[in-house]
Amino acid sequence: MQVSYICTTDLCRITIIYKRKILKNMASVKAFIRVSAKKKNEKGVSVRFRISDGRKIQLFYKSDIIVDPNVWDAKKECIKAKVLYRNIDKLIFEESIRNTKNLLQNVY
Repeated sequence: MQVSYICTTDLCRITIIYKRKILKNMASVKAFIRVSAKKKNEKGVSVRFRISDGRKIQLFYKSDIIVDPNVWDAKKECIKAKVLYRNIDKLIFEESIRNTKNLLQNVY
């Protein structure tokens, strides 16, 4: 978006163009699982993402990433550290969470 201000005086004709600066988006993206889903489906639940931008805007996205609710760490938004899990599977899971968060942040 460009805004032009034109000064039309006898001494000068100045056109100042202000270009809108790209500011950092202050929206945050959080990964979570539904707590009530733990009781309904014990095999696995979908990881959900919440995009919040201030107090009034909250958008939700349900991903195809499946996790066992017993191994999910809500605070760190990943698999619990003490759970025995294959390293490669854990890295792939955490990378998919990170990629989805980055994608949602960039799209918003």
